[in-house]
Order: sequence, then structure tokens, then C-alpha cells
Amino acid sequence: WKGDVVDGGCGDPHLFADTKSGYFYLYYVNKYFLKSRNSNEHKMKVARCKISDKMAPGKWFKFYNGAWTEPGLGGNGTWLDKLHVFPDVKYSTYLNKYIAIGQATVTEFGIQTCTSMETQDWTNVENLGAFSPMTWGYPLLTDDANQADNGQVDQTMRIYFGVLAPAKCYYWPVTL
Repeated sequence: WKGDVVDGGCGDPHLFADTKSGYFYLYYVNKYFLKSRNSNEHKMKVARCKISDKMAPGKWFKFYNGAWTEPGLGGNGTWLDKLHVFPDVKYSTYLNKYIAIGQATVTEFGIQTCTSMETQDWTNVENLGAFSPMTWGYPLLTDDANQADNGQVDQTMRIYFGVLAPAKCYYWPVTL
């Protein structure tokens, strides 16, 4: 392994079908190791494909340096440093922005918003804290009124998440 950074690969995907923009967005974790600090980091990256292209090979492009020009397979991708890991992304009809619930720290969740999927301009809105010390990632955000995952939420919503001990799923009501 040459250099300080060792790429640990990609995983933990989350697909968001954005009918507003006409694209599928695939958010994924890129894990890397820092040899000088003997630690690892998780950073988010994203690729997209037109919905009309039906996820065909060669139609995916990664977000890199502010543009969607890199091929989905083998291309470069920009780390979305401002986006929490393991996000669930929806469109908020209340805020008229995209909203993400992700893991801000090992045990805490946070809300973030984005005005443009084209530029991926994510900003922090609120740190929600932790439901329990054993809360883990992969939150699911649903609209509170219909409790469905249709890609959109309103002012009130639910965040579903898992807890390791005891192994159960819970939801957390949130009002913006």
C-alpha cells in the first residue's frame, strides 16, 4: 500500500428515484483507511442515471468536481463531505428542498437539506441526537400522514431505524 490513504471500496447503497429531476440517484459509502492515524473514515459519493434509461449499463455517471461527467463504473467521484453517512434522501414538499436523514456520528442522526441535486449542495439543519446508545445507521424516512415511502415527505415525518440491543426497529416522529 503506497501513500497514506488506502481505498477500502464502496458499499451500503441507497437509491433515490427523483421524479422531479427525472433521475435515479445512488448514494454509496466509500470507506478508506488512513495509515498515518491508524483509522478509517466513511465518506458518501453519488452516481445518477436518467429514469428513462432504465438503469442501463453505461448510463450511470458519478458526481465529480461539480459535474456529472465521470462514468459510473471506474470513474472518479467526489466525496460529499457535508453529507452524513447512510442517508435516506427524499423531497420535502414543505421545505421545497431535498432532505436527508443520515448518521452524523456513530450513534447520532442529523437532518440535512439540498436545494439542487445537480450541485449536491447539502447543508446541516439539525442534529437529532440519538434514540439510544446502540442506534445504528440505515434510517428510513417516511411521510407521517401516509407512512409510505413515495420519495416525498411533508412537515411531519417518521424516521425508522434499528437498535442493536435489544434488536428492534423503532420510529422517531419529527416535525420541521
